[in-house]
Parts: sequence; C-alpha cells; structure tokens
Amino acid sequence: MNSRNIILLIAMLTLCLNAYSEIRYVDAKQLGVINKANKDSDGFSRVDTRLYKNLPQTVKQYLDFSTGVAVAFRTDSRIVSAKWTTRKCDDGANTTRVLREGLDLYILKDGEWTFAGIGTPSAGTRHESIIVKEMKDSMKYCLLYLPVMDIVDSLEIGVERKAFIEIPDRPLFEGKIAVIGSSITHGVAASRPGMTYPARIQRTLGMEVVNLGLAGLCRMEEWYNDIADGMIPDMFIIDSFSNPSAKEIEERLDRFVKRLRDTHPDVPILFLQTVDRESCVFDTGKREYEAQKRRSARAGMKRYLDGDDRKIFFMDPGMWLGEDHEGTVDGTHPTDLGFTRILEKLIPEIIKILDSEMS
Repeated sequence: MNSRNIILLIAMLTLCLNAYSEIRYVDAKQLGVINKANKDSDGFSRVDTRLYKNLPQTVKQYLDFSTGVAVAFRTDSRIVSAKWTTRKCDDGANTTRVLREGLDLYILKDGEWTFAGIGTPSAGTRHESIIVKEMKDSMKYCLLYLPVMDIVDSLEIGVERKAFIEIPDRPLFEGKIAVIGSSITHGVAASRPGMTYPARIQRTLGMEVVNLGLAGLCRMEEWYNDIADGMIPDMFIIDSFSNPSAKEIEERLDRFVKRLRDTHPDVPILFLQTVDRESCVFDTGKREYEAQKRRSARAGMKRYLDGDDRKIFFMDPGMWLGEDHEGTVDGTHPTDLGFTRILEKLIPEIIKILDSEMS
C-alpha cells in the first residue's frame, strides 16, 4: 500500500471514530415502548410472563420475545444508531438474522411510515449498528421495531450528541388490535421485523398492534385466553386454525370463544381461515389433512355466524397467498410477497369492521 492510500485510510478511520464519539445513547425504556400486551410492564417482552402461572417453558420463552414491540420517539439527529443485547434464542432455517435479532427503523414521511434502515446484528449477543445517517436535521418521528425471534435484554438508541431525542409530543397511534396466531402471525419468514403482517397493519391503520403469534402453537390453548383476559383491545384478530387438527378445532373452538366473550362481550372478533398451503399441491396426505381442518373451521364458524353474536366474523379464505405458488418460503410460511397478498384482502375487512363499530 503506497503512502497516499495509507493517508486516505487513516483519514477515513479518523472520520469514523469522530462520528462514533459524537453519538450519545439513551435507554429506549425512557422512550415510548409500544405494542405490548401488558401496558405497564417494564422491559421489551411483548408479554409480561411473570403475570401468568404454569406457562410451558417454550411458551414462556416465545412470549418473552420482543416480537412486534417497537420504540416510538422523535429526534432531529442526522444519525440514528443502536446498541442492544439479545440471547440468540432461535436459529430457524426459514428466518433471516435481521428478523431474528435485528432492528427495523421507519420514519414518518409525508404522512406515511417509510423504511429508513436496519440495525444489523453481530455474530454474538451484543450488537451495535448505525441504522441511518446523513439525514437532514429536521425533527423526525421514528418507529423502531425490535427482533422477532429473540429476547432483548437491553436497548440503547444513539443520536448526535447535541440532538434531541424524546417521547413523541403527540399520539402516533390510536386504538389497539390484538392478533392471536400461529407462526404465520409470528412472522417467521418475513424479511425483517417491520414486515410481519401485524406490524404492517399497525403502520397502515395507525393503531397499536400486539403480535401474539407463536411459532408451532396457537391451538386455542387456555393460556391464550389468560393473556387475552387482561387486554382491552378494540378488536381481536384470530389465526387459530393453522396448527390444530380438525379434531382439536371441533373440541376447543367453543370453549375458546366463550372465554373471549365472557371477558370481552362487545369486542369484535375476526377469525381467519388457515392458509391454503402450497406444500399440499403434490402431497395428497397433507392436502386431505389440511382440507379436513378447513372443513372443521367452516362448520364451527358457521354456528357463530348463524347465531345472535353479530360481532364475530370469519374470513375464508383468511390468508390468501395467490395462485402462483410464489408467496411462501417453504410452502407454508408467507414471505413479504405472501404477506402483501394477505393484507390486500385483510386490511379492507378490518376497516369495515372498525367502521361499523363507530357508526
């Protein structure tokens, strides 16, 4: 390396070191941590599992994930960076590292939440990343989504030393939706934390959305009802037909609905039919198994749709992936494209239901 290149390299390193030295960090807990089931809980878990006894260990770990949780703040900094620690809980084959352990920043631009950058995770459990830089020094409303498949023990947000960073001076989201569901709701094959369908509902409708999706679960277990009991949402969305067998649907649906209604007699409940899995095209055994599940779901929901409760709804198809077999990562779990197709039909239905509540 000649002397000219060495001088240039030293200059670049000096600029980088100066940039880092001018960043100050704020504990994200001092800002607006949103999309949590238990509003007054501390930390970054979506559910305060200390409140619920006898949770299976896997369930407790999943509920301690920061799935769907976001930090809302405003700043005039030209740089936004972050330091955070995770536990490296899950290395799923159908998930990206950014989704599992990374951060996802959106900034309000012309009334729309616009992607601004990611916090790139490191190989270990301690992470540090500049998310976006060289922005204008105007005041910006920011929404930072946390990792989907890991527990976050600490999070600090970095801005320029002389810049403001504070809780938003006005509500950025009004109302709340609780989404109970399977790995599809959990968002295991989204590209990054802000691309799960509950997160995209939030940014589209301007409402807080609590993501209670659990990979491999949501067979209408009673502990889901325990968590729902303590919530006060404007609406429930239920993806409960993806994982249980036809027999489990028949045995558990009535108890699950009754418990929801006992504690939330007037809250709209939208049930989603399971996806028509692309992995069933050639697998005849799986195709029949899934068909039985859909028949059981339709029969069970028909009883409610024919009954007196006018605030129970059923979308069938509930999670439409298109007909080209290009909407999933593995034949079951939607990619960003698959979620886009789901939301094209789901968002109008949510708006219609919420509008009917206002009329």
